[in-house]
Amino acid sequence: MKVTFMVCAITWCLVLSTNALHGQNTYMRMAKISVDSTGLPAFNSALKEGIESALKSEPGVLTLFAVADKKRPTRITVFEVYASEAAYQQHIQTPLFQKV
Repeated sequence: MKVTFMVCAITWCLVLSTNALHGQNTYMRMAKISVDSTGLPAFNSALKEGIESALKSEPGVLTLFAVADKKRPTRITVFEVYASEAAYQQHIQTPLFQKV
């Protein structure tokens, strides 16, 4: 988990640095989710579908990925970076986001 966290922290720093140089304000979120073990396969499938769709079809989604705790796979952390808060608000209205 430490390595994953370090990679995530480095990624976020790079995004922040790049956007700061270009005068952009990004909107970042991190969600920690606990999933019922019986629903984990369905949740993971829906999450994967939602991430892939958002990255392909939503220009305001800059970075979006999820990691599971190795010792407790029902604990999921989702890292999100959007071009703006408005892009995030648009993202959470999509059918795939509502599905997860």
